[in-house]
Amino acid sequence: MTYQGINGKTGTDITGLAHVIQSVRDILLTPIGSRVLRRSYGSRIPDMIDRPITPSLIMDIQMEVIDAIERQEPRLGVERVLVDYDPISGRLAVQIVAIYYPRGHLGDRTSATQEQFTIELVEAMNGQA
Repeated sequence: MTYQGINGKTGTDITGLAHVIQSVRDILLTPIGSRVLRRSYGSRIPDMIDRPITPSLIMDIQMEVIDAIERQEPRLGVERVLVDYDPISGRLAVQIVAIYYPRGHLGDRTSATQEQFTIELVEAMNGQA
C-alpha cells in the first residue's frame, strides 16, 4: 500500500517519491501551530526565513529540517541536509539526502533507496516557486 495524493500544482494524482517530496515541502513551509487539530504539524523554518544568514542560522535550519522530517514523514530517513544560499538572488534552499522507504508509513523499512532532492524555501515562501 502506498500513499496517493493530489499534486498541489496540477491537481493530478501523485504517488511514491514525488508524494514524499511534496509532503516534505509542505511540512517545512507550514508554521507549527497553524493547522487546526494538528498544532504540532509543520516546522519552525518559516520563523527563520527573515533572520540574517549566519553559520548559526544554517545549522538551525539543518537541525529543524532533520527534526521535522523525523517527526512527521516516516517514509524518509534523513542522512544529510545542505543549505544553499545565494546572497545575490536571495535564494534559500535545502538539499536533502535521505533513505526513501516506500512502505515506511506502515513501519516497513525493508525496501529502501537513497534519494536526493531540493526544497526551495525563500521562493516558496514568497509565492514564486
